[in-house]
Amino acid sequence: QNSDRRMLVVRNRSTHTVEVVWAIQAGKERTYYELVPGASQLVNVHVNQKWLIKEKGTKLLIKDIVVTPDMSLGGVTLHIVTDEAVQSIKEAQ
Repeated sequence: QNSDRRMLVVRNRSTHTVEVVWAIQAGKERTYYELVPGASQLVNVHVNQKWLIKEKGTKLLIKDIVVTPDMSLGGVTLHIVTDEAVQSIKEAQ
């Protein structure tokens, strides 16, 4: 059903390459794509799917996203990764 899908955009504004990972279930993940600095990616996703943004190499989790029904249908939701986000994760380790 189209009503169960949303367009998700991740833009990498950091200086780190990141991986966008689909959390299929606990302990199981699939790397969907990676983004070099400055790149963005549009993906068609299902509502309630969980996506993780991780720094490539270290696999540190920068952000997680659960696709919600109120994300605009057919619109674009930007999830921007910044150097500040990456740094704050590293400092919390």
